[in-house]
Amino acid sequence: MGEFIVMNLEIRLFNTQSEWIESVTREVAARMEETATKGKRDFHLCLAGGSTPKPVYEALASDARIAPLASALQVHIWPGDERVVPANSPQRNGAMITAAFARASSTWANPPLFHLWPEQQDPAAACAAFSLELESMLSDSPVFDLSLLGMGDDGHTAGLFTIADATGQDRFDYAGCLRHAGFAFPTIAPSEPQSRMTLSGQVLRDSAAQMILTRGPAKLRLLEDIAAGRRQLSLSFALRPGAVACHCRPI
Repeated sequence: MGEFIVMNLEIRLFNTQSEWIESVTREVAARMEETATKGKRDFHLCLAGGSTPKPVYEALASDARIAPLASALQVHIWPGDERVVPANSPQRNGAMITAAFARASSTWANPPLFHLWPEQQDPAAACAAFSLELESMLSDSPVFDLSLLGMGDDGHTAGLFTIADATGQDRFDYAGCLRHAGFAFPTIAPSEPQSRMTLSGQVLRDSAAQMILTRGPAKLRLLEDIAAGRRQLSLSFALRPGAVACHCRPI
């Protein structure tokens, strides 16, 4: 398992929320510009759920640097995980993300396309459908142009709550038979709502670039432990070399 530990995780610290948001939006704009310069028409962005990144997403939707780039690119937005709750529940990550990008949907020349998790209540079927959509858009070896990840207080990211989740070990039964195929699979969270769906650690790790968005002193200590290789947490196994953590620590 240690082969996936990222020893060169860069941690950037910000003392105000405005500085934190500006850094992330500037990096997203730079990645979009780089993609457009290469002559590509699409920009695939994988996003974390939860409350922490919401102000970042709202800033992205109204940023003056990004709107012109959206004229040259079709932005595709993929939530990295989802809660298995009713379609109209405010707990759904997809609902938060689409609401945060409401301004972009009405002002960008090419409004973002949201690839949301299916709303059926069978998690395995929803994960299979989401995997098929991902494959149809990004081939059988999907690579997001950029993934914005979060991290929980226990060191998890997306719906990868254990190291077994993050490494894919839980996808096999004791006889070695594959239980969950595709790029996404159901998981169980330690808190309600417990039923979740998530992209695999491998898919997240294969992103062309990653940023981790965090806040608070406890999470900074976890990031420092991950960067130093002192602890093996779920996030450790979903990171690519060169990932950047943007941490807000208001003073």
